[in-house]
Amino acid sequence: MVKGTRVQGAVRDPSEFLRLKGREYGVTDGNIGHLKQYLQTTQTGKYSIPDNELLLQILTHKSFAHGLKPYNEKLSVIGFQLLKLQSSVHVISKPSDSPYALNGKNFDCLGSLLTKSIGNHKSLARFAKEKQFDQLVFWKKRDPTLEDPATSGEDTVLGKTVLALIGAINLTHGKKVATEFIETELMPLLVEDVTR
Repeated sequence: MVKGTRVQGAVRDPSEFLRLKGREYGVTDGNIGHLKQYLQTTQTGKYSIPDNELLLQILTHKSFAHGLKPYNEKLSVIGFQLLKLQSSVHVISKPSDSPYALNGKNFDCLGSLLTKSIGNHKSLARFAKEKQFDQLVFWKKRDPTLEDPATSGEDTVLGKTVLALIGAINLTHGKKVATEFIETELMPLLVEDVTR
């Protein structure tokens, strides 16, 4: 392994690419402590995830370290499906006086722009930034010169991190608790973003 300047074709020392902004990759309090504390204090620990490796996986994007470490892609797929289901339930559960409503529920709004907009990456990234998860995520910008969160990929990465958090809560505690997390922690912000 080669340390220091890069030599084409040489194997890089893992310590060089397994760090981000001075933080070494791994299960440390500095890497997962804030997320762990948030989950333990929200709803008196109802959403806590005891597996530290899983917490680190939530915070690791595929772009980091060339995908060599466990990353959050599959967790975010699970979280996305659950968020999509819950946003549909949330939208149709609102009372409707539409003549096309069935039992007071307006199913016409399913597939609408409103339903599709709930849970977009920009809103999910806003949640991550408000909870200060953005400084914890291990990822690599597609172009380091880009500063705009939308074009640099930051919104997408942070959005997938929040979706991975939902997926991990679902795997750890089940659908009922994950759905409650979406309704109490995420939905107010997501609906606010869509309706303003």
